[in-house]
Amino acid sequence: TDPRALIYLCDMHGFIDELTKFLWTTKQSKCIEIYLFKVNSSATPKVLGTLLDIDADEVFVRQLLNSIRVCPIPELVDEFENRGKLRQLTNWLEARYDERVQEPALHNALAKIYIETGTKDAQDFLIKNEFYDSKIIGKFCEERNPDLAFTAYKRAWGSCDDELIEVTNKSYLFRMQARYLVERQEPTLWAKVLDTENPHRQSVIDQVIATALPEAK
Repeated sequence: TDPRALIYLCDMHGFIDELTKFLWTTKQSKCIEIYLFKVNSSATPKVLGTLLDIDADEVFVRQLLNSIRVCPIPELVDEFENRGKLRQLTNWLEARYDERVQEPALHNALAKIYIETGTKDAQDFLIKNEFYDSKIIGKFCEERNPDLAFTAYKRAWGSCDDELIEVTNKSYLFRMQARYLVERQEPTLWAKVLDTENPHRQSVIDQVIATALPEAK
């Protein structure tokens, strides 16, 4: 009748999945709230992931999520993303964004949501946001929208040069590549694209001459 002993035992030994299933199937959802609010809020990602797996009431899951402000964000994002339910986190992530939380996983998740749903200007977000991981988001965009992949890689300003060159070559975005080369002014990068073994060398040169240099100040 008093589940506290079970809660402490399961928490101590990491039986979060089993505890969540038991409390839900025995209609003790209030105890799930008590566990997260009073005992271990860091277990929130695992608890919510388990609730999603057993098709728990979406309203309860949403209420539980919105009641918790602080929990491990990377784990929370993974639990929802691995189940194809990342969009369900939108409001929670935006609330943490408004609180100026700088955790990269939060900003990566918002970038993915905006790119997939088109609810906000993804291009603007990728240009202005300081905290997402360019390598992760660039890779995410490559098959969906190469222009956005370019924007993400460019924002890294050097640490994703190889990825930027590869995606612009693969998608024939030589004008964008040429502008980046002129803007970056990086000799080793020029040496790479002007290598005679580069099959795209002439396309890049043509765009540098025709577009990038005439635009440059």
